[in-house]
Amino acid sequence: MLILQLLVFAMPVIFAGIWHMIAVKYNWLTWLKIPIDNYKTFRRKRIFGDSKTWRGVVLMTLFCVVGCYGLAYLTTHFEQI
Repeated sequence: MLILQLLVFAMPVIFAGIWHMIAVKYNWLTWLKIPIDNYKTFRRKRIFGDSKTWRGVVLMTLFCVVGCYGLAYLTTHFEQI
């Protein structure tokens, strides 16, 4: 039962990750597709690389909040979770 409860409370992050990958696949919000490190280097290597973008920060945060509200709704309306 504990593992099921842990999985339920991980759902907002899973939800956010799924929707973020959909945004990446369909190339939504291209204006946020800017690397977080702004192409800066440390010891001649990129700090984060091209895959860590502001789109990920914004969308993961936004979808995580939406997922948390959904989880809050489920846990207040269904006592068995």
